[in-house]
Parts: sequence; C-alpha cells; structure tokens
Amino acid sequence: MKTHTLIATMAIALSLCSCDHDAEVALRPSVATFSLEAVSFSENDEIQNVIIALSKPAAQAGSLSVGVESAALNHFEISPAPQNGIISIVVPQGSTTVKFTIRSIDNKAIDGTKLVNFTLLDATRGLQIGTRNRFSSTWLDDESPARVSFALARTTQFESASAGSVITLTLSHAVPGDGTVGIHFVNDKAAYGRDFTTHPDAVNNTLVLPVLAGATSISFTIDPLNDALFNADRTVTFTINSVSAVLEKGLQLSHEFTITDDELAGRAKAYYTQAGSGWSSKRTIFYTLDGSVDRIAWENQTPGTSTGAYVYQYDNAGLIESVTKSSVTYVKYIRENGRIVKAEEYDNNELDQYTLYGYDAMGNISEVAIYDRQSDGRFVFSLDFVFLYYADGNLYKKLAYNPVEGGEPVWLSTDTYENYIDAVNPFPLEIVYGQPIQNKLPSNYRHENGEKVLDYSFSYEFLSGNRPSRRTATGSSASETTVYEYY
Repeated sequence: MKTHTLIATMAIALSLCSCDHDAEVALRPSVATFSLEAVSFSENDEIQNVIIALSKPAAQAGSLSVGVESAALNHFEISPAPQNGIISIVVPQGSTTVKFTIRSIDNKAIDGTKLVNFTLLDATRGLQIGTRNRFSSTWLDDESPARVSFALARTTQFESASAGSVITLTLSHAVPGDGTVGIHFVNDKAAYGRDFTTHPDAVNNTLVLPVLAGATSISFTIDPLNDALFNADRTVTFTINSVSAVLEKGLQLSHEFTITDDELAGRAKAYYTQAGSGWSSKRTIFYTLDGSVDRIAWENQTPGTSTGAYVYQYDNAGLIESVTKSSVTYVKYIRENGRIVKAEEYDNNELDQYTLYGYDAMGNISEVAIYDRQSDGRFVFSLDFVFLYYADGNLYKKLAYNPVEGGEPVWLSTDTYENYIDAVNPFPLEIVYGQPIQNKLPSNYRHENGEKVLDYSFSYEFLSGNRPSRRTATGSSASETTVYEYY
C-alpha cells in the first residue's frame, strides 16, 4: 500500500511540474524585433512596409512605441503618424507581426540622400523589446546625380570570338537628365586598332558614352581582332575618368579586359616540381609570334633560390641556331645535312665545351659525346651517353660512360623507362630543342649507378583533352609532385 501511495504522489508531482512549466512559458513576453536592420529606397518608390516580428503570438492586446529620427522628416509620410517623434503601433492579441508604412514625398528638386532611423523604445505588458531594435532606411534622391560604376571588374574573351564583348556600367538610380561618361583606356600589351576596336569608336584612347535621362545602365562593346600570331594574352584597362553634372563616379571605376590568344590556348606554359621541404624547380615557356619557343625561364630552390632563363635564337629558315644561357654563356649549334651534329658552348666568348651528336637509322639521337676544355687549352673526351629507343621513338634507356683513353669506357649509370601511357607529353625530354625523346608520358623510371637502384612509378591527373595536370612520382626513398600549367 505504501508503494502505491508513493507512485501516485510522484505522478501528481510530475504533473504539477509540467503544468507549472507550461504556465511559465505562456507567461513569458513576446519579443519584438525589426525584420531588417537597413534598407535603401528611391524617393519615387511606392509605400514601403516596415515589419516588426514577434517571437510568438501576442498573449494579449498591447502596443509598441517606435522612435523616429530624421533631419528631413517633413519629406515623408508615415502611418501611423508620429506624435512628437513617437509612433504608437497597436499589437492585436494573437498577432505574430505588426507593421507601419513609410513613403517619401517625391519632388523635382536635387536635395540629396535622406536618412530615417527607427528605434523600438517601449512595449506594454506581455511584450518585450529585442536586441534588433533599430531599423535604418536610406532614401536616394532620384533627381540627384546617379553614381556610375563598372558592373564587373574584369572579363576575358578569345580573340576569335564571333561577337564582341559588351561591357556594362550600372547607375545607382535613373539618371535625372542627359549626360556623358568619359572612359580612358591604357594599353598593356593590347593596342587599339591592332588587337581590338570599340563601339563607339575611341579617340586618343578615350570613349565618350552618351547617357539619356532615365537610364539605369549604359554599355559599350569591345571587338577583339583575330590574327594568326602566338601573342599570348593581352590586357587593356578601361577607367572612368570623367562624368557630366547629372552623374558622379561610383566605386568600381576600372575594368580589365583580357584578349585570349586562340593560337596559344592549350599550349604548354609551365611545370612546377617539388620534392620535400626546401627543394623545388619551375620552368616557364614563352613563345615567339610564330609559335617557336622564345625563352624558358627557370627557378630553383635547393633551398637557396636561383633564377635565370634560356633564350633561343633561330636562323632565317626558323631552325634553332643558338641558346643564350646567361649574360656570358651561350651554345651555338652546327648542322650537317639538316641535322645538328655539334654544339659549342662559349663562356666569355671562349669555347669552353663542345658536344658531338650521333644518330641511329631512325633519325634518333643515339650518342652524345661531351668534350671539356682543360687548363692547358686541350679538349678531353669527358662523358659519353648512349640512347636506346622503342619503335615509336620514345626513350627506352640512357646509359652514361666515363671514356678512358686507350681503354674500354667505364659504365657510370643507366636510366630506364619501361612503360609509357598513351597520352601526349606536354613537356617532353629533349637533347636538343625541337627533337623530343619522350612524346608520351612515362609510367615508371629506374636509375642504376652501381651503388644503388632507384625505382619510381608515375601517376597522373588529367584535364580535358587528356592533358596531364599533375604527376606524382613515388619511389622507395622519396616522392615528388609536378604540376602542369597551360596557356
């Protein structure tokens, strides 16, 4: 019997607690806050509703007091009308929102932007003021000068596009009268009349755009001019530099327009290799207007940083003639029967090294013999490389030997590429420029030097068109990542 009494007593207690909690929630006041904190309107807009939200239905009828602050209150109609700067808003029982309205009295005078602020000041029983208790309304004078800005900071278009690019400038509101906008452009690598034209036409690198009363935007057109040259991306910057009285400058005053070269698009641009911390290498290719390599800029971190560039020179037939490696060193190529058979490297205009090239029956470079200048002026055969190829011309082995005068050469190392992926190599190995020895992507690599064997496997990530975007080389002792870039 005592047990049943105890259970009954606990049930009654729990029921009373639940009722007390519900009663407490019901007695909590409904919290009033503005739905928005700030909004901008034009003085010729229609009546605007200002919404005050309640956190729950009002338990009883009441009212809210809203303070109004403005230096131009006589320019507005507010309902309910404020009395001594206070709006009294009725809150019906059960309501979840209440509102009041505001409308600017439109006029034809240029009297500038006006600001009206509202603050929730007081609430009757059952209501409470929340934290978002201020609302700011900005009213733009539709007769005031319209602020003009570029809609976008930059755009890009292929030079071969069939239609020009329309550049839009936006106006903060309808312009109150006729006017003009002056736009000046500065050439970076793009020249007017050679790389692009505009509509309307430019005079002295300046466009004058007419603006008609009531307009909310204006525009002009850029027409890239197509050519057959490999002239990379060219950029021109347009800047708003003058406006008439019915306009004023906005925030985005310049627009950068880039013309993308269709001949160069997709060509190999650069690769960046990193292995561990502190070691990296980057090569960037720049092209001549006819599509030949102009120079290859290089940067190494080992971990100190060193930079430079190889600059290529060609003969009248477009064949490689020499490569400048620094301000004091260059390599000169010598041909016989259309093939490069010798390379001479000069240091301060003095021959410092020369290289002889031999070819196999398929026309591949099969041997590279290097001769170094000694202190007594003699040239000594110092290194010999032998190259073996697959039937498709991709490198199979590279063997390095140390020549021995009067004896057999001493083997130094062997590099082996056993497998290739059926994808074009954008940055193939070359012994001399223009003669790649790896047209496809290798999938593995082994280096042997008598003391150790290093094996690497290569995995790739690809872009559209089966172009590699990243290569990861993984070996037993180290790994490296190469990122490829394209024009």
